[in-house]
Amino acid sequence: MLIMWQVELNKKVFGPRFKKDAKAVEERLVECSNQKEREQWSAALAKGEEIDVLVEGLGKLSIAPELLKVEQRTRTENGQ
Repeated sequence: MLIMWQVELNKKVFGPRFKKDAKAVEERLVECSNQKEREQWSAALAKGEEIDVLVEGLGKLSIAPELLKVEQRTRTENGQ
């Protein structure tokens, strides 16, 4: 059993906020495999703070708490 930090975007707000860059920003957030970084995002968002992320080709962006949630989820892996 693994406990992982999962990113969930509020697409109703996220898309209009980033317009043509939304896909690149979404990929950076969702594909981030650094669980420690995701945990830090969760803590900042819970306090109502923005998080800063570096997105290739766009530079450093601030992401407001209403744009996403980062929550801990349990995932079961079946291994042989």
